[in-house]
Amino acid sequence: MWCLRASLSESSPWHDHDVYEFVTVMTAGGTLSTRERDVRLGAGDTLLLPPGVEHRFFVSPGEDIDIRLVCFTPSEASAYLAPQLVGRLTSAGDRLTRAGHTDESAVFELAMTIHEGLDFAAALSDWAKLGLLLAQHIERSALPPCGAYDARIATIVAWIDEHLDEAMTLASVSSHFGMSRSLLTREFRRYTGTSFVAYCNRRRLERAAGLMASGSASVAEAAFSAGFSNLSHFHRQFKTAYGMTPAAFSRKIRDDGGLNG
Repeated sequence: MWCLRASLSESSPWHDHDVYEFVTVMTAGGTLSTRERDVRLGAGDTLLLPPGVEHRFFVSPGEDIDIRLVCFTPSEASAYLAPQLVGRLTSAGDRLTRAGHTDESAVFELAMTIHEGLDFAAALSDWAKLGLLLAQHIERSALPPCGAYDARIATIVAWIDEHLDEAMTLASVSSHFGMSRSLLTREFRRYTGTSFVAYCNRRRLERAAGLMASGSASVAEAAFSAGFSNLSHFHRQFKTAYGMTPAAFSRKIRDDGGLNG
């Protein structure tokens, strides 16, 4: 893995890499282009370029692009990222993906804590941070197919995200929104690409990791605030998703100075 912050005041030539290139846009401006599409860069956006995709950064006169780049090889991804996340990376194929985020400052701060420079043995905390950013990117860049229940499922997904700290089951949510469990199960998976339970677990893990990364909560406080009622279950889920225990993640964040260090 290697990471750097770059300020571009002129366009780059067309080029490609044999690595994944993950971009966090720190200030708006400019365009990232591939041979298939052009994407305007907005503050807080994240973009992911798979290996081998020819691209260039285009900067108009008077513009400046401020970005943070993290590059990693497919073999590093397989070694250091959770298998579920690697599968979602490869399923995107060879296309550029872009995601917008509602909490830009949280994206900026988490991206800034990944150590700069070339590090073939990057700290596990850096891979955990990258894994969290990638999971958020993939979720928000997904383009679900159009279906008859998309508007209702989108409402349900937004409701779940706002009530993660509350106890919820497939039965209670389906009843709350007036859908049968079988219909919600089918349409939820079609819309999100995953099951109701897996989605809730992933979003709760992301919330807990964000709370710990900000330094605003202990491991237990983060787990309970994110909706986990069983700490042992939280520990197992977190280690599976991010490759390290919550305590190790929190300790590394603290040792690295936290998001504001």
